[in-house]
Amino acid sequence: MAELRLRGVRPRDLPQVLALAQSSFPEEMALWGFRPAQARLWFLAYGVLRLLQRLRAKPRFQFYVGEAEERVVAGAMVEWRKHYAYLHAVMVHPAFRGRGIGRRLVAHALAEAFRLGAPKVVLHVRPDNPPALRLYTRLGFRPFEERVVLVREGREPIQGKPWPPHFRLLRARPWDPRVQAVREAAREPEAARVYGPPELPGFPWTLFPRLHPELGKTWLLLDAQGQPVAALSLTPMAPTWLISVDLRPEGRGKGLEEALLSFGVGQARGHTCLLRASLRDAPLLCAARALGFGERMRELGMVREKER
Repeated sequence: MAELRLRGVRPRDLPQVLALAQSSFPEEMALWGFRPAQARLWFLAYGVLRLLQRLRAKPRFQFYVGEAEERVVAGAMVEWRKHYAYLHAVMVHPAFRGRGIGRRLVAHALAEAFRLGAPKVVLHVRPDNPPALRLYTRLGFRPFEERVVLVREGREPIQGKPWPPHFRLLRARPWDPRVQAVREAAREPEAARVYGPPELPGFPWTLFPRLHPELGKTWLLLDAQGQPVAALSLTPMAPTWLISVDLRPEGRGKGLEEALLSFGVGQARGHTCLLRASLRDAPLLCAARALGFGERMRELGMVREKER
């Protein structure tokens, strides 16, 4: 096993962390349009958040790095949410893989997450990454959902599909309780149990809204009786747009999926559009493919519960 020092990230680590991310997630970074300027903004925000966390004695973020041979060779971030902690961006430099570094880093992040109060830890991994799957399985993670990332390359905006009778699309905000009610109802039972009720964007996102994908433009679809049926959010993430569609079970398969997606693509004005969807949501996947979306990658959700 390589000699490894685990510690919190420092501002001077930014160039090495960015290079590490680019070597570990080249497709994802190209797809999501991640740029060095965005990384510098995140590091600046992270420094402020770490200071506020110490003052409030409440964890929110912690970015860990693994240092070996006088260089940063691994990294991972833990984000504490209301009902769980989320493990982001687990990465090991290609030249240092197979030495147990990833296992030590993830085990350390898990221990810290549980020590600071998380009842469970959630992550997503690509199913076509067998070494990572083996690592997480051996550390006690189990799968609970599988979702697909679909992409529609930049083209001329398509003609919007007509809404079914008695429906209208109204502007809303992510923290609107009607939006949250739709999002909660749209989740699969096991995913709902793992995630818990949707968490409203609050501190620290109120300080750094540009870093939170849900603080974009959101619309709410209502029926004629004022009951929320579906939520659509659109987030410009140059050079792409992220589209999110949530429908209550009773609203699926009635033409709403294609109408919502076509509206979202139209709002993107020819930019490349990204959509995440559950593999079990057949109506949404069918509508996406009919509008020219193609599968780019899959993501397996895994969870590790805290031992009692």
